[in-house]
Amino acid sequence: MCRLKIAALGLVLVGCASGGTAVGTLQEPEGAESGEVVTLAWKADPLTPRRGEIAGVLPDGSAYSGRYHEIAEEKDVQALDDMWEGWTPYWAEWKVSWEYPEWVEPVDADGFVRIYTRRAVANLVATKGDGRMRCRFELRAPSQGLAGGGRGECQLTTGEQITGVELRAR
Repeated sequence: MCRLKIAALGLVLVGCASGGTAVGTLQEPEGAESGEVVTLAWKADPLTPRRGEIAGVLPDGSAYSGRYHEIAEEKDVQALDDMWEGWTPYWAEWKVSWEYPEWVEPVDADGFVRIYTRRAVANLVATKGDGRMRCRFELRAPSQGLAGGGRGECQLTTGEQITGVELRAR
């Protein structure tokens, strides 16, 4: 977990970042699989792990890099005010016997709740030329971001696709 720590000389931010790969198979514009494996490497931003950098090299040597974002929605907890009427806010005194679904984080002390869509998207640009690649992923464990695994696909402006992409944490 990333934490804030107070050091003797001041406030120090201690970040953490996860990373991994997205591995799939290159498919030609005509739909024929080339059988060539493409590996993209991703790394979450240390202080905002729901987004980060993603990059890779295709079998023809063309390199791409860009950013990915997990799609999540944050709601102000005031939108849930009617749930707390007559109770302590957030039902803090009620010991719950169930676990939150993995796509919903419990309400935090700052008054926001995060709802996950189970989706992440990426937009990459060729390091040479004007090529582009876009990717979309469905996450297995959205509260863990890309590190929780998932599947997806990527599409290049050349018409090629990377299919059967599997997200893996390092």
